[in-house]
Amino acid sequence: MLLSEQQSTGRFRAVHFSHLRHLAMFALVVDSGSFTIAAQRLGVGKSSVSRHISELETFVGAKLLNRSTRALSLTDAGRLIHRDCAGLVEAATSAFDKLDGDLPLEGKLRIASTVEHGQYVLPPIVADFVARNPKIDVDLVLGDAFVDLVDHGIDLAIRVGSPGPSPQNISRKIAELEYQLYGHRDIITSGAPKTPEAAAQLPWLLNSGGPQRTYWTFEKDGETVEVRVPSRIVSNAFNARIEMAKHGGHLIAIPNFIPKAFLGDDLMPILTDYKIVPRYPIYAVYPDARFLSPKVTEFLDALIAGHP
Repeated sequence: MLLSEQQSTGRFRAVHFSHLRHLAMFALVVDSGSFTIAAQRLGVGKSSVSRHISELETFVGAKLLNRSTRALSLTDAGRLIHRDCAGLVEAATSAFDKLDGDLPLEGKLRIASTVEHGQYVLPPIVADFVARNPKIDVDLVLGDAFVDLVDHGIDLAIRVGSPGPSPQNISRKIAELEYQLYGHRDIITSGAPKTPEAAAQLPWLLNSGGPQRTYWTFEKDGETVEVRVPSRIVSNAFNARIEMAKHGGHLIAIPNFIPKAFLGDDLMPILTDYKIVPRYPIYAVYPDARFLSPKVTEFLDALIAGHP
């Protein structure tokens, strides 16, 4: 039976308003994936969080979460209301952020990144960000493995190729990784390869820590060619591969975000009229946007502006 407008308004004021805290807590539990982590973020006991969720389920007359010793999952009813709960918290967070917009950013910003990106792209961006925000401390964690952002206290992560396995995180594409083939200047002097097939006659230095691609695809004028590349040396350390390439004899594919100054004068680009495909998206990944703090928002803007 539909309620009249007057009845609906009265019902909201009498009942719904008193459950806004329950709805917000439900959104935080889903975002955290854990009652324990949600309680820590709220600064309350786990039993208080559990009680609020139970009271909310009693009020709506439906189970919202499937609980197990290892994980939580949404029921059909939980999925129906979760988006609106998330919007409720996001609206409230945005309102408070607007009030605090003129206050200086402060606190610790914990950033995770792939090793190469963290070594060659982030340093000037992080240094400039800290210089502009004297009350901000940055903890930069480098590694190529996916880590759970909430469990490890990560505010923002930089990931290449994939945003990671967690559907609860928000991902934003900030750039694309494109490879360029390089070789020692002696190779250029003696006659650089003019085609991918010719380049495939020389040994390559490949990454043993990632997808060790035996076949590489080149694109030119809308046409593609795939070649099988030989390799006698593989390493999971990018710096080691670069140093070996500088000693000559091997070709190496280098991401476009690596500064040219780091490559020195010994390495020179080869097959510059070809594009290596595919290109890989670079993502900024962070926990649900409704809990995104102003310091993360500002760093994300700085990251996008400063990325090559």
